[in-house]
Order: sequence, then C-alpha cells, then structure tokens
Amino acid sequence: MSFSKAQSSQYVVKVDKQKHNFYIPPKVKSLYSDTCDIILHMNNSFEYYSQENLESEIYNKLICEKDIMINCVKKNISQKSSLIIALRYKEDFSHNKPLFVGEIAQLHQFFEIEGVY
Repeated sequence: MSFSKAQSSQYVVKVDKQKHNFYIPPKVKSLYSDTCDIILHMNNSFEYYSQENLESEIYNKLICEKDIMINCVKKNISQKSSLIIALRYKEDFSHNKPLFVGEIAQLHQFFEIEGVY
C-alpha cells in the first residue's frame, strides 16, 4: 500500500538560545503532554536542533527514535477520533482506489512518520 506525503500533528516549538532549551509558548494550544518526549529529546540534542542553515533558518530533521514521533502523532490524532481515513492514490484519483480506514492505534503499521524542526 502506498500513500503520498501528508502533514499531521504540527506543533509550535520555540527555542531559547540563552537557556539552551526548546519549549511550547504559553499562548499555543498544543498540549505539552503530547510533545514532551520530543521536546526532551530536542533539549538533549540542543546543538543539533538549534543549528541554522545557510539561509539562517532552522530546518532540521528529527533524529529521535521513530516510536517517539509515532506516539506523539497517535496522542494528537486520537483526541479527535479513533480512526484514520486516507485515500490510496499518489497522483491521479480513480474509483478503483478506495479509501483506507484504520485504527489510529495501528498507525505505525500503515504510515511512515518523519518530523522536522
């Protein structure tokens, strides 16, 4: 089964370069409990995640274990539903390619999950 790339479970995470840590800003609605494992990982690898590229932007691939990202996405999505529905097509939609319906708890069996900061 093959799916196109999609976005899910975006979080606002800020960096405090003086304190050498990452945090969720107080005004943001993201739940810390959903992201705490990723933020802990990022804080433990502060030098990597705070590096800027040639355009003075931070855009670093998450290098934490896949389980940490998967659990974060599951926590976030499961607040809304226990199922995930996706279309099984890459470029051109046809009626021969049905919807995929699966349990969020089994997300890791059907989707590859990556993250960037």
